[in-house]
Amino acid sequence: MIKKSTFKIEREKKFLVEGVDLGKLSPIAILNIEQGYITGPESASDVRIRKINGNEYYMTMKTGSGFERGESETKLTERQFLKQWPKVKGKIVEKTRYRLLLKKNDKNIVGELDVYKGRLQGLIVLEIELEENETLEGVTLPEWVKSDVTEDVRYSNRSLACIGMPE
Repeated sequence: MIKKSTFKIEREKKFLVEGVDLGKLSPIAILNIEQGYITGPESASDVRIRKINGNEYYMTMKTGSGFERGESETKLTERQFLKQWPKVKGKIVEKTRYRLLLKKNDKNIVGELDVYKGRLQGLIVLEIELEENETLEGVTLPEWVKSDVTEDVRYSNRSLACIGMPE
C-alpha cells in the first residue's frame, strides 16, 4: 500500500564541487542512492522513484525548475518500487550522498554532497535546502565549492539521468 504523500515547496541551491577530499569529511550520514526517472527531459514535471541504502523506497514528483520547486513525496514498499522500476528505461542516477553540517552565522545547516557513480562518475555537487525567506547569506561554503548551477537545467538529476554529463 502506498503511504500518504507530503507536498512542500523545495528551495534549493546547487553548486559544482572540485577538489574535495572525501576522506577528510565528517558526514552526519552517508546514503547510497539509486534513482530512476519515469518522465523524460521534455516533460513539465519530474517523476522519479528512488531506493536509499537498499531498503527505503520513494516516489517523488517535482514541478517547476531552478531554485524553487513544488515537491510531493510518497513512501513505497519494495514491491511497489519494483513494479515501477521498468518504467525508468535506463534513465538512472546512482550516487553516494554525504550529509554534512555547514556553518550559517552561529548555527549549523545541512548540506548534501552528492558524488555520482557510473556514467556520471567525476561529477560532484553540493545541494543546500533553504527555508522559506531564507538566503545563503551567512553560509560559509567550503573552498571546494566552485560554481552555482542552480538555474542550469543540465545539472538537474532528471537531465543527468536522461541526457548524461553536461559538456
